[in-house]
Amino acid sequence: MTDFFTTVCEHCGQDVARALIDNFGGMRLYVPMQWSADHALNTMGEAAARKLIEHFSGEKIDVPRFLGFRAAGRRRARLVRRLAKQGLTKNEIARQADCTARWVSKIVADEDSPKDPRQGDLF
Repeated sequence: MTDFFTTVCEHCGQDVARALIDNFGGMRLYVPMQWSADHALNTMGEAAARKLIEHFSGEKIDVPRFLGFRAAGRRRARLVRRLAKQGLTKNEIARQADCTARWVSKIVADEDSPKDPRQGDLF
């Protein structure tokens, strides 16, 4: 169990932690100060959203992917680059590419960094 999962379980219950990971795994999420009907958190259910807001309001949380997954390879990186060029947000890309928003940031930053023509490709 991750520290994140344990912390959410302690404050909100295991059902809320699992719903959060199932709906937002791999994303950076802002927990609003108060509940509203139109917030994305409601995709995990109003009761779960309210519990999360009660304990984590105003915080930005990095929701982990749960139960491990294989490292994303070239195909996923190409998908991330293509979606970024289409103008999608990092969270939208993470959801579609089944990876973390942090990894999306790294791939996009690597794409934008200048390349030294003398350097070969490692992968």
